[in-house]
Amino acid sequence: MAKHPSESEFTSQAGETATAAADGADRGDAEKQRDEYYDLLLRKSAEFDNYRKRIERERQAFSEATAAEVMEELLPLLDDLDRALKADAGAEGADAYRRGVELIHKQFEEVLRRRGVKPIEALGADFDPHLHQAMQVVDSDLPPNTVVTVFQKGYLLNDRVLRPALAAFGIFQFLWVWNDLLVALIFAGGGNETAPLTVRLAEMAGTR
Repeated sequence: MAKHPSESEFTSQAGETATAAADGADRGDAEKQRDEYYDLLLRKSAEFDNYRKRIERERQAFSEATAAEVMEELLPLLDDLDRALKADAGAEGADAYRRGVELIHKQFEEVLRRRGVKPIEALGADFDPHLHQAMQVVDSDLPPNTVVTVFQKGYLLNDRVLRPALAAFGIFQFLWVWNDLLVALIFAGGGNETAPLTVRLAEMAGTR
């Protein structure tokens, strides 16, 4: 004789079936949401890649357009230089030839000025390592760190340094004397090693 499930067993089985169905529905929703997020990620990734490529193309086009504008402004100066090189100045035309070159030089400076390029003021200014590159240190009667010689001009593009000015700046003569004395003291050997420092400095200064 077949055994029929009791009411409690039937209720338990129904609950398990409902729970399994609910779990299946939740997994289905989770998988659907996962697929939606993955699809969204792919679309956003493609959009960003297209944006990056567009920005790069625009940047390249802007750079080429800017370079073309600058070159267009420089070509007339090249034409003037070509004409100057072809001209036969002769002995009597040397002054006129020089004036022509000076005019081309001024035109070139004007092109640079319109583009925001200006020379760095160096001669007679305080030495600034952000604007000047030290090539030499020399004796000078001017205040210390004053630029006394400019070997090559430096230039700014707006507030950015295109290249620093190559310069020499001066220090007082007595600084060189004290430097020599201190170096000599460091490397001196024998003799008056036990004498007071002031006496040794005086002795060494008297031998200069």
